[in-house]
Amino acid sequence: MKIHKTALLLALLSACSPGDAPLGADQAPQPAQPSPAPSSAQAPAPQAGTEAPKKELTPAETKFQEALALIRTGDGAGAVRILEGLRQEKQATPPMLSLLGAVYLQENRAKDALDTLRPLAESEDADPAVLYNAGRAALALKQDAVGQRFLERSVEKMPLSPAGRELGLLLSRQGRVIEAYRLLRPWALRNDSDLEVKIIGATLALRLERPVEAEEILSGLPEKEPAIQLLRAQARIQRGDGKTALALLQPLEKDHPAGFDLEVRRTLAEAHLAAGDPAAALKVLDGHTDNRPGLILLMARAQRQSGNAQAAMATLKPLADQIPSDPKTVGDPRPAAGVAVEYGRLLLASGNAQGALPLLEKATRLHPGSREAWEVYAEVLTAAGRAQDATQARQKAKEIADASAAPAPAAPAPAATAAAPAEPLSPNLAEAMRLMAGGEEEKALEAVRKEVAAQPRSGRARALEVQLLLRLKRFQDALKSAEAAVQADPQNPDFVYQRGAVQIALRKLGDAEKDLRRTLEMAPRHTPAMNDLAVVMMMQNKPSEAQKLLEQVLALNPNDQNAKASLENLKKMAAGKGNG
Repeated sequence: MKIHKTALLLALLSACSPGDAPLGADQAPQPAQPSPAPSSAQAPAPQAGTEAPKKELTPAETKFQEALALIRTGDGAGAVRILEGLRQEKQATPPMLSLLGAVYLQENRAKDALDTLRPLAESEDADPAVLYNAGRAALALKQDAVGQRFLERSVEKMPLSPAGRELGLLLSRQGRVIEAYRLLRPWALRNDSDLEVKIIGATLALRLERPVEAEEILSGLPEKEPAIQLLRAQARIQRGDGKTALALLQPLEKDHPAGFDLEVRRTLAEAHLAAGDPAAALKVLDGHTDNRPGLILLMARAQRQSGNAQAAMATLKPLADQIPSDPKTVGDPRPAAGVAVEYGRLLLASGNAQGALPLLEKATRLHPGSREAWEVYAEVLTAAGRAQDATQARQKAKEIADASAAPAPAAPAPAATAAAPAEPLSPNLAEAMRLMAGGEEEKALEAVRKEVAAQPRSGRARALEVQLLLRLKRFQDALKSAEAAVQADPQNPDFVYQRGAVQIALRKLGDAEKDLRRTLEMAPRHTPAMNDLAVVMMMQNKPSEAQKLLEQVLALNPNDQNAKASLENLKKMAAGKGNG
């Protein structure tokens, strides 16, 4: 059976060679006081003229190399036999068991995979590869809560790994739009061939009323794919460009796949309304609403825009009477909130502001992220004589509009000592991963540098080059590589962060502090930079500032174990000084 790369990339990275620690395990010696939890960026201080000596492989390590070779040829079953033998002989190390679990998973043996990986994953210092594959195994066994817990921990340790993709898809299925989008957007932008994530990411962007970002995610995808045509049209509608949306929809109107009827009709009607042609929208919808709230709402909007307010009220009245008050009782809040806004607007136009108030209050409770709901609510409050409340509602609408126009928060950058493998890999990076799996870091570096030469702005290639140089203890070269990355893309916060992380390894704390603070200026929610800056502050004996940074990290991500451990150390030190 052919082994699929994504499932094994992280496991191969963690396995490296049998005697190696997992990638990212190198840590800088900690100062005597304070003693923070080790940062992902830390590495041993350089020692001039020293190189790690090559050691002879033990019989178990030799067998492990044989298993790796079989994996590279696609012989998963053969690799399993070797790894199971090592486990039965009690010679299997954690990296070997991690790889066995990953191969089990690719061999459709999810239970064996979870049984093998779960003891490793439950450890506080579990490798991100173990957590990723354990999470996937749990999801395959329908143990979603367990799978989610493992994936969350994996993402925490390696933010841009494939675990972020799986977790984002899981959260999107749970309706957790904001959390899912924050994970899937970076992945979608970095993986051009991942059509599933691109479509879901663009859909979530539109749910959050971020049409420009939806278009960014869809950029470069096939123009004739029906789902992509629809999403592009919907993005143009949200931008108020109904005419372009209609042009995009024209091919679909004549010929679309089975099951697309309602969605095409809904989008066509919205496009006609955005283009200022409510009569055309009514023609599309007449007799075809199929008792769907979203289509009925569009019908009422078209009637109102045609000047027939009475017909619009009659159309919406049955739905308006059924609007719930509790957001927990609805799934997607947009249809119910939309009905409340539209019916409230009709009541306001008829002079019944008091009747419109409870509807708009419901709309803002059901869908607090709707700019339209807050805008109409402000109009109703003004008509009802509540000027101060109206001002607050308008301010809320402005905040939503500003947030929609601003770029979405970037997901945290990967640690400098942990590569962020993603699929699809270029041939050069795929070869580098294969060489790393066999412990051939120098040859892997050659392959990575070919990729850097071909794609100077590639975040994955740059991060992997720095990581390999740190593993080879070539610290000055790692700094040169990080600086070259910044020169290639000075506005990339991940590259600036990476240079700061290398500065920590070199004990250039002043330079590290500058880079980490610059990273936070560009990306204020960049939690790895906050974590590492806290370490720098502790090493400079500035515990109060370190504490503030760690508290900010935990406010953004309450599950950040590194920040928790560092903060706990700080508090223990403060308590010790107080007792002394």
